[in-house]
Amino acid sequence: MKTDGKKNASGISPLGYRVLVRPDALEERTKGGIVIPATEREKFDRAQQTGVLVAVGTTAWKEYAEPLASVGDRVVFARYGGAHMTGKDGVLYRLLNDEQVVASVDDGVALGELSGRETYAAN
Repeated sequence: MKTDGKKNASGISPLGYRVLVRPDALEERTKGGIVIPATEREKFDRAQQTGVLVAVGTTAWKEYAEPLASVGDRVVFARYGGAHMTGKDGVLYRLLNDEQVVASVDDGVALGELSGRETYAAN
């Protein structure tokens, strides 16, 4: 597993062409101060499509001359894609096929209806 020399805190190690992403956390309040109900946050968490690449399987992106993304990069992935799982650290992760990661993005790029997001740093 390629992890940039660091062990990830999730306890989840992607195999083969799979990658592990920690989706961006959604804010609990809008910029205007309105509390977003937990049921709505859960719906947007499932639809989340940006996050931090935490771990990469050994054959992910092997068909390319160089990896398309590295551990620690903020990426865009397929909406509702991958398997949702909670790591041993209590954080929700997405286990995706490498082709479900469609772009690397800079911090500050927002997608979807809830634009205010707090990004997690990769472990």
